[in-house]
Amino acid sequence: RRRRHGWLVHRGEDVADLFEQAVASFTRVAELRPADEQPWLGRGLARANWAAMLIERGTPVPEDLFAAAETDFAESLRRNPFESYAWRFRGLLRINRGLERDREARSPESLYAEAAADLERAAELEPAAVTTRIEAGQAHQKRGEWRLQRAEDPAPAFAEAEACFAK
Repeated sequence: RRRRHGWLVHRGEDVADLFEQAVASFTRVAELRPADEQPWLGRGLARANWAAMLIERGTPVPEDLFAAAETDFAESLRRNPFESYAWRFRGLLRINRGLERDREARSPESLYAEAAADLERAAELEPAAVTTRIEAGQAHQKRGEWRLQRAEDPAPAFAEAEACFAK
């Protein structure tokens, strides 16, 4: 085994069962503590990491995995709209979802815009989180690159990226 990007990657092994176990555990905690945002955040993060691992392996990500993670982050934010990690992780999930859409030759532009908005909100809640501002800039940059590939004006997206990077 080797550790990559916050999860264990087993050589030649299907680790879906590990992610399924994590999702089941967070589901149980959410049942026991329904008002708490943390189980929803944890379950969304487990699903988001599962999707990221599939992307890294070049495996198509089922749309329902993205949708379930996004729903979990939304539930976490409904319970606590000031949870910067939920905003950040939902933004990063949306970037990955956009990458998957782009790979499928579908428009990722709205996902990149939503990702940037989530990441900017996270940065507002945690002003010292420089990495989050950089990630917001990267979401705007991805949107600009996509527009450029389609011969559309990328300047507004690149300007927003530059503004994030300059903060």
